[in-house]
Amino acid sequence: GGGSATVPAMVPPPTATAPVVQVSSGTWVVMGSSTATGAGAPVGKGWVDLLQAATASHGAQFANIAVGGSVTYHGLSASVPVASGRPSPNPAANIDQALSRRPVALIVAYPTNDTALGYSTEETVNNILSIRAKALVAGVPVVVTSTQPRNLSNAQLAQLKEIDQRLL
Repeated sequence: GGGSATVPAMVPPPTATAPVVQVSSGTWVVMGSSTATGAGAPVGKGWVDLLQAATASHGAQFANIAVGGSVTYHGLSASVPVASGRPSPNPAANIDQALSRRPVALIVAYPTNDTALGYSTEETVNNILSIRAKALVAGVPVVVTSTQPRNLSNAQLAQLKEIDQRLL
């Protein structure tokens, strides 16, 4: 028969991520490990340098407190009890230090060191969520970066995928 076909309404797919927040000018703090410091990139071409250059005209200034070799335990607040056999928070590069700089945004970038050192998925995810929660309580928007490629065992590579899925 004739007639027109009905086209179903386009419904956007559900999303597991929070809406994007527009961040005003001010200090953006980056905390994490070596790739956040620019390791592996030409001088001035690390991702933090490139992001800073791209946002400078909008009034963003960056405080990069990332330290090569850091793990998520280093980023925890000093108020979090230290887990047995795990490193203590680094007061020069942890969430307390980040918040002391009165940021308008926080970028948390611990992509692979926890997994490379044998820490569990639960440890990494819980530590990142603890860092994020402390920032959110202070009213600071947070971006958590994903894991990244690294030469690890197949089991560790699977763990990186699981970390990303849980943090999504």
